[in-house]
Amino acid sequence: MTSAEPILKASSFDNPVVPSGSIPATPPSFPSERTLRTSRVDEGRIYGTNFSPKREMIPPSKSFTAAPPAREPHVEIGIRFGNRIRELRQERSLTQVRVAKEFGVDRSYISDLERGRKSICIHTMEIFALGFSLSLSELLDGI
Repeated sequence: MTSAEPILKASSFDNPVVPSGSIPATPPSFPSERTLRTSRVDEGRIYGTNFSPKREMIPPSKSFTAAPPAREPHVEIGIRFGNRIRELRQERSLTQVRVAKEFGVDRSYISDLERGRKSICIHTMEIFALGFSLSLSELLDGI
């Protein structure tokens, strides 16, 4: 084979010769737009396709059920974490201003965090844990 020869040789436009392992020149046939528009939907089945949204649900195994949270499962985790920060701050008789100054964070961030309006990254969580002389697991205890 010389470099001037084409890789694909076709005997006709409708029947191209394709080397094995490559993508065929003609695309696979898909349902036409008209076919899709005229398909009926009846009782959860779409006629004209193999799609059926109603499948029998398999109940989950009891071994895969998660343990319930330690407390207040109906309250969002951000609010529970904020309550934990407030508890720790008040146990130590600290104001938000003093915590902000000692931990190097803004006072409004502490306020928003305690009310569950702000999220916390792991780096800032570590700052709070070290500031309260706790490990991360102790900081998150009961959340």
